[in-house]
Amino acid sequence: LLQSDGAELRQELARNGLTIASNGRARLKLTDYITSCNPKARARSTDKTGWHGSGNACVFVLPDSCIAPDNNNNSNNSDSAPVVEQYIYQSEAVARHYTQRGTLEQWRNEVASLCSGNSRLIVAVSTALAGILLEPAKSEGGGLHIVGTSSTGKSTALHIAASVYGGREYKQTWRATDNALEGTAAIHNDTCLILDELGELD
Repeated sequence: LLQSDGAELRQELARNGLTIASNGRARLKLTDYITSCNPKARARSTDKTGWHGSGNACVFVLPDSCIAPDNNNNSNNSDSAPVVEQYIYQSEAVARHYTQRGTLEQWRNEVASLCSGNSRLIVAVSTALAGILLEPAKSEGGGLHIVGTSSTGKSTALHIAASVYGGREYKQTWRATDNALEGTAAIHNDTCLILDELGELD
């Protein structure tokens, strides 16, 4: 876009909200500035949640934040610290269901500890946590289908699994088109997609 007179570049910037002066001199200055500037800070955009990067520079991207490695244990020499790129989640699919309420300690005490002795709830929490570990372990994912009659704890297991990433709104439904489910799967990349069949399957 910078190799021509800059018109395409200005159109793209204006389309995304930049106010550009109409006179030719200002336009040339804008192109000169963008061509000559060399920012140290850089960011990548991604339309997928989950692991991005490699090695010590790997980050876990969520729709509203990135979880980066703790570099406090590195040498005091800043040159030895890994460069962790900034990632920005940008997707047409809305992913507002990743939420946090309370602390990790509260979740352990008020949710996880109460699963002790209940095999279904332990499997539900373990399955939810496993999604994050698959990529670092270089393992493939899979699926788990909880089947049973009513009042046997299926919905409770789904809610417990959902608590790892958010509240009850984290749970999704099969009631969607194939394309919609594909988008839903993308925003659960490297986490856990919880689908409640709502009695839609035999």
